[in-house]
Amino acid sequence: MRSLQKGKVLSNTSKAEYQMVKIYYSDGHRYIRIHQLVANAFVEKTEGKNYINHIDANKHNNRADNLEWVTQKENIAHAWKMGLCRSAATGEGNHNSKLTADDVRWIRANDRTTNGGKMSRQEMANILGVSNVAVTKIANRKAWKHID
Repeated sequence: MRSLQKGKVLSNTSKAEYQMVKIYYSDGHRYIRIHQLVANAFVEKTEGKNYINHIDANKHNNRADNLEWVTQKENIAHAWKMGLCRSAATGEGNHNSKLTADDVRWIRANDRTTNGGKMSRQEMANILGVSNVAVTKIANRKAWKHID
């Protein structure tokens, strides 16, 4: 992409993985994603399809033959299909987790309500430093479902 005024190639920057160029106007400048410029100029837009999709899932491949107009729903489905999205981390893999898999097994083994254990959920919550609701969800297998 070249500047019309000076004829030099515009440098690009990568913000949020998309290549961008800095476009100057009389009152300032703006960063614009290259794939948006290419799609608007060279890819026929379909009514109701307002999102631009990289067909090969490579956000740096901004060739017109790699871009298509899609709906938001189609764009999200394509991202999942191409492996660009991942499920939220569960259990100990979640950086906000206060408990371990062993804590979860301990709750389920000692829960008086569902397993005939010897402790109340409130007692276990106090020991582990979590809420009674958290312990209840674990005991009822509404949370930490992946742990036996």
